[in-house]
Amino acid sequence: MSWTRRTFHSHTIRCAGTPHTSTRTPYLPAPPPLPLTPLVSTQTISKRSKASPISFDQLDNFDISGFSAARRTAAGQGRLTFSAPHLIIAETHRGADSYSDWNVVYAVPLEPGRCRLMVRVVFEVAKLPIPLKWILTYAFTKQPLWWTHLGTHKILEDDNIFLHAQGHTYRAGHATELAPDWNKRVYLPTASDGMVAAFHKWVQRYTAGEGAPWSRLGVGEVARALPARASKAEVLERHESHVKHCTACSGALANIRRIQRSAEVAVVIGLLSSSSALKHARTAGLVLAAISFATTRVCAVLDAKMRIGIYPPPRNG
Repeated sequence: MSWTRRTFHSHTIRCAGTPHTSTRTPYLPAPPPLPLTPLVSTQTISKRSKASPISFDQLDNFDISGFSAARRTAAGQGRLTFSAPHLIIAETHRGADSYSDWNVVYAVPLEPGRCRLMVRVVFEVAKLPIPLKWILTYAFTKQPLWWTHLGTHKILEDDNIFLHAQGHTYRAGHATELAPDWNKRVYLPTASDGMVAAFHKWVQRYTAGEGAPWSRLGVGEVARALPARASKAEVLERHESHVKHCTACSGALANIRRIQRSAEVAVVIGLLSSSSALKHARTAGLVLAAISFATTRVCAVLDAKMRIGIYPPPRNG
């Protein structure tokens, strides 16, 4: 059986509705409702034009450890599983002659208003015809890891702005408590909202609306005031939240800056050579200067992408 795996990605997001270290922390899921991907990730990994009705079967094993339900979409059948307190698995099986995929997401508490997402996406491609099987395998296993992460940033940033604002909506300006009417502050009108509504039900039933329990080590040390709404730059920031913690991305950034410095020196050398009395030396110097200048521009763009995301994110443009 052939498997391909989208590489692990870890990223800190600002989401006032996500968990942090405390005795009982109001926990709300950091990732977006995965069934809504064609809507929430348009222009990144899907398109709104591909959106279709989504339905869930009856909840299975609804208890303090979590719950799951079969999911039916136009793309295929699958299952969405919540394993308390912070694991979500979404699986989709797209037919006899297509691929299956599993999205595995952990939301790990850091501090009030911040969590770290750890994501693994796995594809089973054995049933795909060649060359589609080769293309999908190459797309997720042969590209440089840092390049894959740049693409993942755009997907996360699609949601981060909304999650951050939604978290503040759930709370009454408090870091460790949900507003008394928190579960009535969002509108869930469709069948595709079923698992979000189920999670609200789980929080109410098994945590008395307070959220999942966490470590007691932080008791008495957690700020009681919810951090202020983050600025645009803070929500889209990439370097502190991911790049400096990721070996692949931090190494790539160091190489990018090293190449940029070398290219800047080469520009100067090329321009100096272009003043030579020898025609061939002048031509070579101009070519070297042009190529080196283009290299510095490409490096500058990549450097910026490693530090901050674009605004507005693709789906909001």
